Amino acid sequence: MKYSEKLFGDSEISLRLPNLILFSVYMIYSFFLFRDKNQLILVGIFTLLCTNNSIIDFFGLARGYGLSFGFMLMSLYHFIQIFNAQKTKHIILFHAGALFATLSGFALFNIYLILLVIYNVITYMDCYFSSNKNYNFISSNRVHLIPVLINTIILYEPIRRVTMNSNLDFGGKTGLYSDTITALINYSLHNLALSQVVLIITKIIFTSIILIPFSIIVLKIIKRDLNFFSNFKGLIIVNFLITILFIAIVLEHIIIKADYPISRFSLFILPIFFVHLGFFLSYLTGFYKKQSIS
Repeated sequence: MKYSEKLFGDSEISLRLPNLILFSVYMIYSFFLFRDKNQLILVGIFTLLCTNNSIIDFFGLARGYGLSFGFMLMSLYHFIQIFNAQKTKHIILFHAGALFATLSGFALFNIYLILLVIYNVITYMDCYFSSNKNYNFISSNRVHLIPVLINTIILYEPIRRVTMNSNLDFGGKTGLYSDTITALINYSLHNLALSQVVLIITKIIFTSIILIPFSIIVLKIIKRDLNFFSNFKGLIIVNFLITILFIAIVLEHIIIKADYPISRFSLFILPIFFVHLGFFLSYLTGFYKKQSIS
């Protein structure tokens, strides 16, 4: 936004121009993530991602939130593609997207770290399913060494300043469900006034959308289902991402007394949840189609 102001002057449009440009990036990667899925799922999830009032509003602000959402989806897409096609461009764009997402909103640094952990989990699982291969941490992460080093150098000082000067006040004092998940549900339903009973039911549905596929993934790993592992890496990655993210939020509250994210601090989780929902629905449609054929 500073460069946009220098190029086009100090105006409302110039300050918002980067967010408006990144909205097109956000829409492109919303499409890319589901272009090979069922057309109904593509249309449905693309609509959820690109018409949610709370998300779209952030692309109209002269702040970094919209930028972080666009770069986050870019980074996530290329991270998934690393496992589908081991090409250098996907590795570079994953790290570049994660870097710019973090610079736009430091809450996204957690996403970067978690994805690096998931990379090693998926790589280990790949070795687990292939009995003739042994997992080696150093050789597995060699391709990420230079990008991680560059990102560390760039991010060190900004993150140091934020951690030194911030009191980690994200607004939520009560708990993960009472604060963060309630905020996400309100954002998902456009802040509809829900009765206490309906809110509890909605929380159960929200949790089930995450825990049911997590249970399926664990069961498939135990059974060494190579077909599932090969065809549904997107579901595995995004499910692990959102599960570990919620665990990290709780641990950060316990260990360093960070507040539970609410309001604008929690909104970056919503696109991840919608993407996860799309991958889960894609798995379910494939599962029931297979059942009907057999």
